[in-house]
Amino acid sequence: MPVKYLEEVIVSAVAKYDRTRSVDSMSKKYQINLTQLSDEEAEKLRSLGLKVRDDSKDPKDGLFVIPKNGMYPPEVVDNEGNPMPPEIRIGNGSKVRVLLTPYEYDAPHGQGVACGIGGVRVVELQEYSGGGGVEKLFEENGDSNPF
Repeated sequence: MPVKYLEEVIVSAVAKYDRTRSVDSMSKKYQINLTQLSDEEAEKLRSLGLKVRDDSKDPKDGLFVIPKNGMYPPEVVDNEGNPMPPEIRIGNGSKVRVLLTPYEYDAPHGQGVACGIGGVRVVELQEYSGGGGVEKLFEENGDSNPF
């Protein structure tokens, strides 16, 4: 059965775990967690058959979805519509508006509705600054001998 695309939907959300510029190592897809969805937006997505989750280990996430693109990265623009350079990474807590492209699928494991990412507008950027690394082990903390 060919993929049947449904009406596109725009949602406002708080971004988390952005992988729109490079493929996620686990899913092997471009993806972004869209957290803190409003009840209205969640209901709009549910009415299309999408699964809206609320099972995050972080209660601040609230209602969320994780749209994914398999082959192509989505277009990412700043709040003025300018393409965002790939070296600027979208950090957790960034406010985004995302064009979702829902579609029905029929796979050996079952049927359902999933959604891709048509585009991302970064409304308020919290630039990703990295998560530490070994350089943190060499920072001065006032204790020259921690043992």
